[in-house]
Order: sequence, then C-alpha cells, then structure tokens
Amino acid sequence: MLIMSAIDTDLQLHLRRSQCIDAFVAIEFEVSAINARLCPGHDSELISQKIKRLKAVAASSNYSKKQRATVHEVLPEIEAILPLRHDLVHGTLSVLKAPDLTIAAFVNIRETTKLGSTARLFTASSLEELAQQAKTLAARLRAAAEKPRTPQPNASTEAS
Repeated sequence: MLIMSAIDTDLQLHLRRSQCIDAFVAIEFEVSAINARLCPGHDSELISQKIKRLKAVAASSNYSKKQRATVHEVLPEIEAILPLRHDLVHGTLSVLKAPDLTIAAFVNIRETTKLGSTARLFTASSLEELAQQAKTLAARLRAAAEKPRTPQPNASTEAS
C-alpha cells in the first residue's frame, strides 16, 4: 500500500479525482438499481432524470414508506454534489502550485465560453472528503433499497 504523504502532490490530486469518480459511479449504480426495480425501461436516462423519476415513485408493496422516506432524504444530498461530479468528469485538471498549497483546478468544457472559463478548485483533502461523502450516500441508498428481512422463527417458537 502506498502512503499518500510520500506520493507527489500532483499524483495525489489525480488519485483523489479517480476515487471521487469511483464513488460517484457507486451512487449512479444504486440510483440505477432502484430505478430498474421500481420503474424499469429507463436505463439510458441521465442520473438527474433517474433522480427525478425516483422522486415521483409512490410507496408500494415493493417500496415501503420507510424506504421511500430514506431515499427522499438522500436524493437532495446527491443533487447538491452532482455539479461537483460534472466538473470532475467533464473538466480538465490543471495543477496550481503556491509555496504552501497545491490545488486541482477543473475547467468544465460545458461551462466555458469564448469570454472565459470558470474553474472549480479542490485540495487533495477536499477531494478525499468528497469521495467519502459520495460513498456514504451510495451506502445509504443501498441500505434503503434492501428489502426488510422477514424474522426467522427461532427454535423455541417452533418447538411450542
């Protein structure tokens, strides 16, 4: 295992970006899995469209009120970080260095005009924090989507 402090800061930024993208893929996987179960036939939609579709799904025998409430709690948190995902995925990474600070600047081609560009800036630690946040959101969606387990009768119940 590599120790991050021993890795060049430029490489750290690239590694952290990769970790963020992997974490966002986990979110997309969970959103897609829930969508496939509850409203099949929309596999090719963008994640934002799938989120919108999930918000409209009513509770049912396949999707309890508790599951729906948990998913509805997580979806706005995902929507809040999607612009960051877009910049990480669709932006070019430039490393900016100052004497005591190295920053990753992402310029999203979709946000560039002939008059200028807007950059989103991250440190290695903020990219790490974003990746962790995305992983946590994916895990919360996965847990919400699991069907409640039916309690198994124990031996003393069966014997009576």
